[in-house]
Amino acid sequence: MMQARGILIRENMRTIGAQVYEQMVRGAYIRRNNSINDTEYPVYFSNNDSYIQTTTFLPEDFTYLPHLQCPERLPSMKGPMEVNMSEVRMSDILQLFDKDSIKLGGHWQPRDCVPRWKVAILIPFRNRFEHLPVLFRHLIPMLQRQRLQFAFYVIEQTGNQPFNRAMLFNVGFLEAMKDLDWDCLIFHDVDHIPENDRNYYGCQNMPRHFAAKLDKYMYL
Repeated sequence: MMQARGILIRENMRTIGAQVYEQMVRGAYIRRNNSINDTEYPVYFSNNDSYIQTTTFLPEDFTYLPHLQCPERLPSMKGPMEVNMSEVRMSDILQLFDKDSIKLGGHWQPRDCVPRWKVAILIPFRNRFEHLPVLFRHLIPMLQRQRLQFAFYVIEQTGNQPFNRAMLFNVGFLEAMKDLDWDCLIFHDVDHIPENDRNYYGCQNMPRHFAAKLDKYMYL
């Protein structure tokens, strides 16, 4: 019991140290930037948003430390992403990310800092072979830029019965939790392509909807 408590205290101190380091770097950058032009670090926003929450992302010269927790607002997160909806083969995706240390099953974690969150991506699937590689082409590099530990679980339904999306999510949850004690799980449609890498896929206290605005509805 004392040993478990000691581990908990040690992990809490590591988290606090990472937060203090992040705040010091961000604060120093804001002061330096404000002294030059009285502005904060630029933040992407949409003119369609009635409420804009300004936030400061870390500077380009931020130094990652392997023993500290990865920050949430990273300089690698630029905002709007280039979206390429052209068809691509799964073999091309495997070749594209061949050198990115992605393990069998789509498992990946950063090496230059301790991942803040362990996230499982559950994707219900049936006969959408043209969409899945396109999703991976956008989602994998985005999650890597966000420095999250992640894995993909593609849950395929066979047969001719009506597509049961909810059942597939339940199956995916059970299978994913056999692999790892994930901090949170993301239920992701195969045809929902992210357009902004500042849409952070890390965990929060409450469930949230990542696809708040879709192009098919004119982002309304």
